[in-house]
Amino acid sequence: WAHSRRVAASSFVLALHQKHLKPEQAMLAGMVHNLGAFPLCIYADRFHPRLEQAALEELVRRFSTRVGVALLNNWHFPPEIIEVVAGYENLQRTNESGMADYADVVTIANLQMPATAKFVAWQNISAATRLGCDPARCINFLVDYADQLNIAGEMLGLSRTQQAVPAPDEKPMGTMNRQASEQPAAKESTGIMGGLRNLFR
Repeated sequence: WAHSRRVAASSFVLALHQKHLKPEQAMLAGMVHNLGAFPLCIYADRFHPRLEQAALEELVRRFSTRVGVALLNNWHFPPEIIEVVAGYENLQRTNESGMADYADVVTIANLQMPATAKFVAWQNISAATRLGCDPARCINFLVDYADQLNIAGEMLGLSRTQQAVPAPDEKPMGTMNRQASEQPAAKESTGIMGGLRNLFR
């Protein structure tokens, strides 16, 4: 939850510098970008309380996007916000207009965490290009826009200390080795994975 709020704060500030985007809409996009993870964690905690951490992470990797998109569709969210959930992890994503959109904003905001920003190959991320953010600006974003980020974070209930703390998962999902999602699930996850595969076919 704290990570989503930090992403939302960064999204707000990034959108401030895009004349065609609304900062408040970008903040909303940041808040819901990982929405699908929440019901999955609740489901696992309730029905599979002994599920290992590695299996839970696999569960979230495999199903959070589909769950999040399904929820937002059901709640009649606008297409541009649903596209955020569907596409923010695709670092080579394209769009029809060629202009930066809210998914681009959240892609960059999700990677701009204190523990990871300097290790990202920003020049290879299409969202950064559309936003007009060169690698140096992306790496220094948290420092250069610290005052604006603090104000945005406080709007979301984050203290300045919380905003300075890296997310619990020090590597945002967009930078993880995708091969991890292809590894066999831990034994305890067999039942839950099978059930969710059937649910989201």
